[in-house]
Amino acid sequence: MPIRINFLAEEQLADELRRNDPVKRAILAAAVAVVLVFAYAAFLQIRLQRAGAELAARENDWRKLEKEFNQLTANLNQIKEIEGRLAALHQLAASRFLWANTLNALQQVMVNNVSVTGFRVDQSYKYTEATKSRVVGKTRIPASPATATEKIALALTAKDYGNPTEQNYSKFKEQLAALPYFRAQLPDPNSFRFKGFSQPTVDKDDLTRTFVGFTLECSFPEKVR
Repeated sequence: MPIRINFLAEEQLADELRRNDPVKRAILAAAVAVVLVFAYAAFLQIRLQRAGAELAARENDWRKLEKEFNQLTANLNQIKEIEGRLAALHQLAASRFLWANTLNALQQVMVNNVSVTGFRVDQSYKYTEATKSRVVGKTRIPASPATATEKIALALTAKDYGNPTEQNYSKFKEQLAALPYFRAQLPDPNSFRFKGFSQPTVDKDDLTRTFVGFTLECSFPEKVR
């Protein structure tokens, strides 16, 4: 039987040992792992960029919605303010002071030798802004609507042509205070007060007559409208 001698066996064994070298295998595995890590990192970076772009788009949409919401809220607040003012104006118009009643009451005063020569009104309103509810310390203060405080003062000028001893101007004042209208409007019976008197004066339209001029004033109670 012939004997076969493989003269390359030593080289083949060396090649086999080189192929099965654990160090090379470890290096190869590490290289593969590094490549996979870089690939995964690149994948994550791409996803992160896409997520960042989507987030920026959503934030842009949110800013647009927030701007529209703020505008709508401002419009609603303005509408509420206008409605509140309109309601206050309607209330003020409905409860306004009617001077026709005052004039009608004045026509009912008849005193001999007394002639009314002037009628002056001072009517003013002090406007108070509405306030929002707020918290002071631990106490909650509720909101309050806008209000208008009405102040009315009336002044009458007249001439007393009677005998000074008769004091017809006092009778005129008493009749004014006794009228049902003024009793209802002026709780204080002394609301009418004399502001001043003139010296006896000759009437320029009738030189045979003299008069004493006087002024009566009263202030109606303040009312919040």
